[in-house]
Amino acid sequence: MVNHFSIKRLLLALVIAYSLISSAYVMVPFAIGATGSGYTGLDSYPYGTPSRPMVYRVLMPMVMKAALHLVPDAVERPVKAQLISWRDSDEGKAFVKKYFLRKPPLDDGQIFESAAVLCVCYVTLLMFLGMLYMLARAMFPESTSYALLAPFVALQVLPILTVNNGYIYDFSELFFSCLLTWLMLKGRYCVYLIAFAIATLNKETTLFMIVFFAAYVFRKVPFRQYRNLMLAQCVLYVAIKGALMLYFASYPGELIGPKVTVAGNLHYLWQWGDYKFLLFALALMAYRWTQKPAVLRAGLPMLLVHWGIYFAICVPGEYRDLYWSLPAMLLLMTHSLVSGVDIAKHPLFSPVK
Repeated sequence: MVNHFSIKRLLLALVIAYSLISSAYVMVPFAIGATGSGYTGLDSYPYGTPSRPMVYRVLMPMVMKAALHLVPDAVERPVKAQLISWRDSDEGKAFVKKYFLRKPPLDDGQIFESAAVLCVCYVTLLMFLGMLYMLARAMFPESTSYALLAPFVALQVLPILTVNNGYIYDFSELFFSCLLTWLMLKGRYCVYLIAFAIATLNKETTLFMIVFFAAYVFRKVPFRQYRNLMLAQCVLYVAIKGALMLYFASYPGELIGPKVTVAGNLHYLWQWGDYKFLLFALALMAYRWTQKPAVLRAGLPMLLVHWGIYFAICVPGEYRDLYWSLPAMLLLMTHSLVSGVDIAKHPLFSPVK
């Protein structure tokens, strides 16, 4: 007799091992994009003062400053010496020359901080994958196949999205997107509001979550409670965003960053052939739409609003601007892949009692 329980534990162990290894691979294009693309990246965090709108995103810089203060000198000194040794090696010089368009923050006084920042980003990436797994388990309780496949799908898509540029709050944004969706799905609205406030400190794109919440929770709670929850989110968002804007009003930069036209984004899609991946992703998300969970179908207004804003004002190719909607997109694709090969009902993927 096949011991399905042991095989299930082995599958989970393999998913965890793959996630750890593949996440390290994802960090390579992320590090290149964050430090060498010409955009404000690691060289402004956790030291320095980035321009607006990046400076509004205060959560991860605070976390990273706290993490750096906790590292004892006995650990920092040998690690820093090893990093400098690798940087000065022939392989290190060749790597920097090949991949970085501008000089990254790898001077002796910055190299340890840069490495620490990337380590914290790596941890937040793993947190995102773990939260995506939990969200898939909650969204598809009848089978573990969705939860096991979701991190794999995410790790195939992320390198495509991180290659142009990256910021230290990107993966934490993905984590909060999954966390807030999970809390909304579970009906834990008080904790949701606390997490919503913290997520807004991470990045103001929590605005899209209000659209998602409005579509999904409507008629699931009494109207008075629904109204109060919507009002609470709006008040929290305006208070936090307004306070940050006032505090950093004297900083250089723009309110929401550079703007482009829809035509510019469409031209970029066509020029680089990215429309092929977009069409494939859309087809995969739409496959068996009526069979998708209600929470994912309720996310459609958020996806439409988010994509519309991206094409209207975002920098062409900066697909990380779609990160808030990415977990919903990933789970839509995961559902299509699982239902397409019809493995959800296999005994191997039955939930553990």
